[in-house]
Amino acid sequence: MDDNDEKYKLLNTKEVARLLFGSEEESNTKKVRRLARNGTIKHFRNGKHYLFNKAELPGATNNTSREQDNSCSRGEGISHRSQQRISTE
Repeated sequence: MDDNDEKYKLLNTKEVARLLFGSEEESNTKKVRRLARNGTIKHFRNGKHYLFNKAELPGATNNTSREQDNSCSRGEGISHRSQQRISTE
């Protein structure tokens, strides 16, 4: 499969759950369906089945290996109050 075919590949909910969340557990497939219903993820419907264009998925890359991001959204994992206590000591 060349890059052009990969661009238009359609995935089902289990495949998207594995790609975005790392597993095909039912909780992750439900999360994918919920994101689709809310309009967060673009999708197509075929009857009751959801189909997703791989190229339009958030975070979907050609890299098949998953790299874990250990960063924290709040300043290197230390809370604001902890930073104040450290700076005042």
